[in-house]
Amino acid sequence: MKPYARNENYAFLSGCTITTTTTKTDASSSSSAHSRGRKIIDFFPINDTFLHVSEQVAVVSIVSAVFVLVDVGRVRAKEVLLWSVLSAMVGMVCTRVDDADEAEEDEKKKTKKKSKTKKMLRSSEKHRRDHFVTALKRRIRLGVGVTLAVAISSPLFLTMTASVSDDTAVAVSGILAFVHLATHDYRAESTSLGNALEGVSLVSAIFSASLMASRLKTVLDAFACALLAVGAFTMSMPLRRQWRTREKSTSSFATTVSAHGIAAWMLEMIDSKLMIAYVITIGLFLTLAPLSFAFARRTLKMKIEGPWAEAKPELDLMRSSVRRAGVPIFRHILANAPSRGREGR
Repeated sequence: MKPYARNENYAFLSGCTITTTTTKTDASSSSSAHSRGRKIIDFFPINDTFLHVSEQVAVVSIVSAVFVLVDVGRVRAKEVLLWSVLSAMVGMVCTRVDDADEAEEDEKKKTKKKSKTKKMLRSSEKHRRDHFVTALKRRIRLGVGVTLAVAISSPLFLTMTASVSDDTAVAVSGILAFVHLATHDYRAESTSLGNALEGVSLVSAIFSASLMASRLKTVLDAFACALLAVGAFTMSMPLRRQWRTREKSTSSFATTVSAHGIAAWMLEMIDSKLMIAYVITIGLFLTLAPLSFAFARRTLKMKIEGPWAEAKPELDLMRSSVRRAGVPIFRHILANAPSRGREGR
């Protein structure tokens, strides 16, 4: 055997060694520092994904806290109605993506003009003013329709589960809230893609709110809380999508902090221990969950194929299968996680 054959074998094995990045074990110190920086950078897309999930948890916590506060008498129904009106006004002013797309499609069907003429029409001040008025009328009609539907259904909320005990109603409501969080389409908040299970998520949230409304004492209380719940669950996703697609990431982070602040404030009105538990839970979720997920992606390996073909983590296979038939909350996390192929580019 040649005297340097052993060193060649070690060199080959070092090339086959799978590291957390695409760099080899005999890389220079500068490339190692670059790979460490890459790990830090890749952590933020994962953390932003968990921020989306935690924000929906805050929405569910706010709605649940409102029901409890009205039931114990800490908050009156008139105050809840005022919150609903203010939230609706904010939504009418801020949400404009969906309405803009619908108005543009209606205009294309009506006018059928050339693209150049359409661009000139869009840029005109008169068209912008007319479009704003049309969108505002559509939102007002939608708000009035939802309000009438909730008002008609409010007396039924107090009687539809009269034979069910309070413990059973609260337990079923909690299960439905968890189903709503698990099937909520978090990816639609960042893109225009939809999800077939989003209907299941919305129905679960509304039915959970209906069960909580059935435990209230008066029709006015049930109407106020149900109206706030319907508005929060139906308007929260398009509003957040509006801020995430057209605004900077700072606005998205501010929205998340505001939602958690409101949830903590309402839980503190019920019991300070609930507020402390909520803050600790959200803090651990936003720190440990992204770190655990990033660690799993870098430690779970499928097999060693040598330096000519990079070994892929098992979670890459999980990503493709979960995208097709998985729970949306985990599909959203896996889809937004950085892949190993991107790290080497």
